[in-house]
Amino acid sequence: MTDFKAIREQTIKELEAKLQERRELDKKILGLRQAIRGLDAYQQAELDRYRLDPLPLPPEFEGIKKMGLTAAVSLILEKSIEPLTAKQIRDRLESFDYRKIPKGNPMAAIHGVLTRLERAKRISQVETDGKKAFNWNSPFDRFLNEMDSYTLGTGTKVTGTALHFLGDDKD
Repeated sequence: MTDFKAIREQTIKELEAKLQERRELDKKILGLRQAIRGLDAYQQAELDRYRLDPLPLPPEFEGIKKMGLTAAVSLILEKSIEPLTAKQIRDRLESFDYRKIPKGNPMAAIHGVLTRLERAKRISQVETDGKKAFNWNSPFDRFLNEMDSYTLGTGTKVTGTALHFLGDDKD
């Protein structure tokens, strides 16, 4: 007859041995992770030693390093004289030594911010050299965009650039 009690005891001993092996392996893994972090910090310190001091920021960008990503992207677009692509925005953030961009997928974060700003009508999308680019909408631009669909009681539609009669509008 099978001695289930003995089999159970043997299984428990084997489980305890494997759990002890796992604890030892976990300690080794933790030590290796800490060593990698230390080496990464050392490597970064070595790189920092040879890094040139950053150029001073233009006065209009003084507080950008303390801003959140949305505010920083807004400021860059607001101060730009031409439409910018998402990559150009990322490059400007990096040139200003902005460190709040997620390292894993920085473009996803920037595109998320651009989408929110576009939905809020703070920016508008244009095409530049076949690529999507973004313009900052000034308060006046936003006013004109709101007026674009406003219809006066006389049947005249107000657009961002001109007045024209609804009957003549082929849109």
